[in-house]
Amino acid sequence: MIYEKRIILVILIVTIINLPACISKHKRFNYFKEVPFSKNKFRIRYDGIYFIKSSNESYPTGYICFYLDGSTYVPPHGVENMANLFWSNPKDYAESLEKYWNKFPNKEWWGSYKIINDSIYIQYFYKFNQTTVKRDLVELRGVITNDSTIMLVEKQCGWCQSMSPTIYNENAVKKFTPPVEYKFYPTDFKPDSSKAWFLKKRWYKKGLHESRK
Repeated sequence: MIYEKRIILVILIVTIINLPACISKHKRFNYFKEVPFSKNKFRIRYDGIYFIKSSNESYPTGYICFYLDGSTYVPPHGVENMANLFWSNPKDYAESLEKYWNKFPNKEWWGSYKIINDSIYIQYFYKFNQTTVKRDLVELRGVITNDSTIMLVEKQCGWCQSMSPTIYNENAVKKFTPPVEYKFYPTDFKPDSSKAWFLKKRWYKKGLHESRK
């Protein structure tokens, strides 16, 4: 009996230790509760992908996918000189992405966006490996110059601030100077938005705005 109690105690301790690794910080993730378009001055396009065109040395991502239901896909930073790599041969690069997405459907790097006038606001989850937090939120703000051009002007990231306090201000905001430019490239494929990890979560389904369903 005593041995069994010790086994149960060990199991509980191991479970408690590993529990934080399963946490995804989603309390500030709220754009999915709102209408995607509000007083929008410009529309963005959905029949392709926005690829980085010009950037400074610390751009947030190589490309962004937007969906009509208000969801978005924002993968990790990407390789250096990604703008040159893509725009020097966009057709081949895009086809390589399609093959990759078909082979490795991804539930990570998804989020939501909203458009107010000519501004676009993006929230997405960054995926961590071997940390106490599994996912944490990143926010981007940009300006829609036209339906084919988006200029990202700032990034808000709490955990980024703790890692790079000299780059992010006291509000965990980093300004992109100059803004990071993304240009639209038409494709007939994009990552499958139905794979997003949070779609079946109770808090998401409960708060999802009717216009995003």
